[in-house]
Amino acid sequence: MVIKMRFLHNHWARYSLHMKQIYLSKKIRLEDVKTDIKYIAGLDASYFRDIGASCAVLFNFKYLKPIEVAYATARVKRYIPGYFSLREYGLLLEAFKGLFTKPDLIIVNACGINHPRKCGLASQIGISTNTPAIGVTKSSLAGTVDKLHVIRRGELKIYTIKLKKAIVGFMITRGNERIIVSPGHLVTLDTALKITLELIDKRLTPKPLSLAHKLSKIRLEEDLRNLGICEQGNCNKTN
Repeated sequence: MVIKMRFLHNHWARYSLHMKQIYLSKKIRLEDVKTDIKYIAGLDASYFRDIGASCAVLFNFKYLKPIEVAYATARVKRYIPGYFSLREYGLLLEAFKGLFTKPDLIIVNACGINHPRKCGLASQIGISTNTPAIGVTKSSLAGTVDKLHVIRRGELKIYTIKLKKAIVGFMITRGNERIIVSPGHLVTLDTALKITLELIDKRLTPKPLSLAHKLSKIRLEEDLRNLGICEQGNCNKTN
């Protein structure tokens, strides 16, 4: 009975989020509302079992230097493919709310419109905070990479990703490294690509995301030690 009730609860949670994503996808605006971007926030999180720590790092876009950091730690639900926000939305949002300065743009380690319902976590955070948002990941939940057409910029190769014949993002590669870029909300496809290209490091990770991931992992390990969980040497298994 307990297993059955848990199954029904999880099924209802997925269905509710499924319908919410479809509803929110109609609110997404792929237009540039910010022409003078001064501050960009990177949002990412790290996990150990059902404990997550998120980090929001505010960067000065002109100098690409971090100027503010905020954190959040909480118990999270297990990951369900296609429903990343069920696990991470609240955690990232709490870190974002901790920033004293509101960013002009958010870059999230999540999908934007390159999503089965065209509303990934980056889109949802952009909508809820009314802030331009870009999603950057290592893989795409939806769409097909058009490898017949490539844009070359030095060592970089840029391919479009299409979903039902519409472009929903880009794949950027250099050697064996690659990232997927997709607009989330209040930013165009071209601007999402342009800004991401200005932010990436040698491993193609946008600098605000790279630092947010590093700091979230450090914060998680500190919290686990404070909880006594790392006494058995399990902290190296965080992700």
